[in-house]
Amino acid sequence: MMDWMTSARSAVAVLPPLFWQQWWLVAGWAVVVAWLGASSLSHWTFRKDGQLAVAAGLAIWVGIPGPWGGAYWLGLAFQAPSLTTVLLCASLLVRMFLWPRHSPHLREPWAPNLVSLVLCGVALGWVLLLDTLGVWPGSFYNVGFGAIAPAIAIVIAALPWIADKKVVPSYGVALAVSATLLFLALHLPSGNFFDALMDPWLWCYLQFALIQRWRYQFQTGLA
Repeated sequence: MMDWMTSARSAVAVLPPLFWQQWWLVAGWAVVVAWLGASSLSHWTFRKDGQLAVAAGLAIWVGIPGPWGGAYWLGLAFQAPSLTTVLLCASLLVRMFLWPRHSPHLREPWAPNLVSLVLCGVALGWVLLLDTLGVWPGSFYNVGFGAIAPAIAIVIAALPWIADKKVVPSYGVALAVSATLLFLALHLPSGNFFDALMDPWLWCYLQFALIQRWRYQFQTGLA
């Protein structure tokens, strides 16, 4: 049987230009930190102008060049955020300030396709973690440098959309497909598809969201 992990090692990695990597490090963390600040402030105040000021201030702080800026330290500690994380935070910021009535709440039921995508993300994170620990016989991470990983991701994301038989894709499907297409166009942040699709922070967030959702459903008896 052909070792597909071994064959993936021969794939030529298409790396983004250094300028684009540096730009993404700043822009990506600016969006993520802005959402974290605005979201945290929403627990103490409902004034949108205050949340917007905090989000803008944090984004400006991240963009300051050198050791005085947040991107410098965040990049040293965590490297660059994934495309999926930045798109998710950007969409949440838009919902928070432009369409607050459409912001997701815990009581809103999850669509089955969203649950399946979240479970796929959690499973991918565990596979990558075990690969980092050297559990697998080959290097699963190297598969992300080839063309097969984005193709599989698009198929997995599109299957729930096809099953729903809807013209407009759901939120989770649109997010996953958008991240995949952006990676194919820009190869950010590192040239490896798994870095574009998943990062440790997003992986932890997905697991926390699932646990919180299941706990709420268990307490309220929702199906």
